[in-house]
Amino acid sequence: MDETRTLLIVVAFLSALPAWLTASILTRHAKADGESPSGWIPLSVLPYALSRFKHRHKPAIVFGYVASNLVFAAVVAAIVWMRFGGK
Repeated sequence: MDETRTLLIVVAFLSALPAWLTASILTRHAKADGESPSGWIPLSVLPYALSRFKHRHKPAIVFGYVASNLVFAAVVAAIVWMRFGGK
């Protein structure tokens, strides 16, 4: 059980890095376009990313943003479940 928890914590850190990186790219572009997104709310820049965001690597950035945020959320939920609900 401890090995699984350790693995989940490592995966959480590894998925948080691309989530932070892609969010910072999207936030920087959103501020340049006059938007005021919140960097602390997960997936808060998604409406901007899907509509007005212009970049030659848009599909990769948006996919990385969504996928890494979802993986991070799933891992955090698994850690909480293991801590409070699991045996």
